[in-house]
Amino acid sequence: TRSTVTALEADLANRLGVDSQHLSSELELASSEVTSSLDALSASTRQRLSVGLSTRLKEEQAQLRATLEKDLRESATDMAELLAAVAPRAMWDNDTPTLSEFARRAQRNPNVLFVVYDDAAGEHLTRYMCHRHC
Repeated sequence: TRSTVTALEADLANRLGVDSQHLSSELELASSEVTSSLDALSASTRQRLSVGLSTRLKEEQAQLRATLEKDLRESATDMAELLAAVAPRAMWDNDTPTLSEFARRAQRNPNVLFVVYDDAAGEHLTRYMCHRHC
């Protein structure tokens, strides 16, 4: 019986060793599959995120551009209205130096391309001054 027990122990140890090796190889295979799946998921997520962020960035840029253009137009309109409001007396008196000074001061604003005062007939009361952007 002692030899039978020893044989059974040896057989059990052998089977456990084989099962352990089999389980180890299956775990390695599963680990490899999980790693591969995670890598694919990571790449896919990065790609989708990149596309989504790129689209969002373009939308934000378009919105910012529209806002800036609107603000610039409003600023130009305000400047034109202000110049029109301060000019009547100088226009009535045909005071070209004062009108020219208004134009020069307005052109200190980097967003102002040019300023010209015209009379009722459309004739220039001031010279066309465009020093920066023309």
